[in-house]
Amino acid sequence: MLSVLLALLADGKFHSGQDLGNALGVSRSAVWKQMQLVQALGLEVYSVKGRGYRVPGGIDLLDAEKLVAGFDPGVAGKIELQPVEYSMPSTNAAALAGFADLSAGCRLYVAEQQTAGRGRRGRQWVSPFAANLYFSLTWQFTNGVAALEGLSLVVGVALLRGFASWA
Repeated sequence: MLSVLLALLADGKFHSGQDLGNALGVSRSAVWKQMQLVQALGLEVYSVKGRGYRVPGGIDLLDAEKLVAGFDPGVAGKIELQPVEYSMPSTNAAALAGFADLSAGCRLYVAEQQTAGRGRRGRQWVSPFAANLYFSLTWQFTNGVAALEGLSLVVGVALLRGFASWA
């Protein structure tokens, strides 16, 4: 239900509690309870009597289908995309936990928010909901660590080219 509500609020316009309730198949009081969950994610929700609810500026949610559509066709079949999570402790922790059963290729973990991410030197950080890209990619290499030299540079260039093609 939360995913449908977020999709409805994504446009940044006002939506009445009645309209949201009809779309979700619940009462207006149930909509209010769902709005509490939306606010718990860290999103600002305006509630104006007679007008309804809105998220100022809207939200731009990640779409797994659009992500996969943006992959190079030769690479897309090799990447196993995990479901996009609204909130998770850490994409890196999820990737490490799932690495043991990675048969071949790559696995991509994506989240709208991380609540226990790790930065440099083990520093913990919390990320805002639907504000940035939070992802981890697992990939098995068979040629040893020496084969990874320069990988971070190549990944940076690939991301830059990918973002440039969206603009």
